[in-house]
Amino acid sequence: MSDWFQLDKEYMMSTYCRTKVAIERGEGCKLYDVDGKEYVDLFSGVGVNVLGYNHPKIVQMTMEQVTKSLHLPFHFLNPVAIEYAKKLVDCSLKNGKVFFTNSGTEATETTLKLIDKYRANTGEEREGIVVLKNSFHGRTLGALHFTRQESVYQNFPKTSIPVYEVERENIEQLEETIVKENPIAIMLEPVLGSGGIYPLSSEYLHGVQNLCDKYNVILIVDEVQ
Repeated sequence: MSDWFQLDKEYMMSTYCRTKVAIERGEGCKLYDVDGKEYVDLFSGVGVNVLGYNHPKIVQMTMEQVTKSLHLPFHFLNPVAIEYAKKLVDCSLKNGKVFFTNSGTEATETTLKLIDKYRANTGEEREGIVVLKNSFHGRTLGALHFTRQESVYQNFPKTSIPVYEVERENIEQLEETIVKENPIAIMLEPVLGSGGIYPLSSEYLHGVQNLCDKYNVILIVDEVQ
């Protein structure tokens, strides 16, 4: 076990603090290290992959897809992706469009590009974005600008886009900020994940949507977790 820990220190960049546990496999809610020791994983995975380990149905569907194709160039239509996109639109935004990315950070970066595209196409001059304090929206340089956790963004260079922080669940402060700063968008997590696991109330979220409609502000919902 200690050999793996030493190799990790020697060859892997130090980002997260890791325990001295080298995992070989997982099954259900349990993990097994390289020495065969069993652990109960109360995380059930990480991030959006809170699926446990090796669920038979997930394994079966994954293997079925592997035998067909693992990757297709963008030049071709992908029926599986199209069907999934339709399901996402059917249960969320009417007349919505879907763009798949590899990570949440890339989703944030794509959103910033879409806002720039919108500004270029419409002549919109507003550019500031309102975010919640202690929010997390990614770690690349663009997304990092909207992650309001000092331990994450530290002293990395910021973009020129103005960012305005507001407290969660404070609809009055949000409206005051919109009126004063005239932002183009509001970006929020329905559940602040790494910011402390704080689910936003449905009343607050509806209030945010109403303010966006009232002041013609884009609402960006970042489902980090």
